[in-house]
Amino acid sequence: MQKKLILNFIPLVLVGGILIHCWTMILLGEYFPTWRHYVGLAGYLATVLVLIKKKNAAIMLQGLYLILGTFTLLAFTPVVTISWFHIGPITTPPIQLSSLGILFLYTALNYNTIIDLILDYQEAKS
Repeated sequence: MQKKLILNFIPLVLVGGILIHCWTMILLGEYFPTWRHYVGLAGYLATVLVLIKKKNAAIMLQGLYLILGTFTLLAFTPVVTISWFHIGPITTPPIQLSSLGILFLYTALNYNTIIDLILDYQEAKS
């Protein structure tokens, strides 16, 4: 069980390391923080606080955090790089590819846990 718990939070540790790098660069004056950086830091701290109280809720909150980061509503990298794709005249919403990559890693590591949490919620609801 302990090994599985460690695997569940690898993306959170990865984001923590990136945030340390980001805020080091900001504090050294290399970059200027935007509102996305402040939201990213606050969201990460909230996720860690929830992790201390309820591990299952922290797993879901971590996914929400990464989804918000993917759609550029928060940032945990020093430079906010936005990408989008055109399919004919239709464009996708702007996304951050670094956050999307960590979201894929999170999904791969937590897929079974997320399914179990959803099934437990549905069972408790009925």
